Amino acid sequence: MRIAILFATLMYIIGVVIGFQIDPVLAEPVNTGSFTVWDIAKNNFSVVTINIAGGMSFGVISVVNTIYNGFILGYSLSVVSDYIAWDLIFRHFLPHSIEIIGIILSCALGLKIAFFVFNIIFIKGAIEFKQMEFTIYLIVTIFIIALAAILEFYISMS
Repeated sequence: MRIAILFATLMYIIGVVIGFQIDPVLAEPVNTGSFTVWDIAKNNFSVVTINIAGGMSFGVISVVNTIYNGFILGYSLSVVSDYIAWDLIFRHFLPHSIEIIGIILSCALGLKIAFFVFNIIFIKGAIEFKQMEFTIYLIVTIFIIALAAILEFYISMS
């Protein structure tokens, strides 16, 4: 699982770096409206679900989704850093950082599924799917994403 987590982390970082390099001229003020904890949680869980189910695409969807989420963060940082001091950005961003861990773990879970499916289809070898390890990481990911929604709503949006 360690290699999958490291690879997922690298994909997220690549997305952040690419997003940060985009010139923020595309930025326009957006009224995001108001959100409930449930709205935020649904969005977070949809990212996690896409990442995990993306394992059935041999991990392509998991990786693309993770890079995209990193890209969005990088681009957002690029835009706001032109108007807001970095210390304020990081204070606001801190509650969101746990969400990144959940995204990375969900991508790693998708990659584990991808590896298993790839071995079954192409190598025809009997590899062990570590169900207990997968389940523990899944539960941790769900907990992190739920906690991230609560923190985002009650800390970031207050």
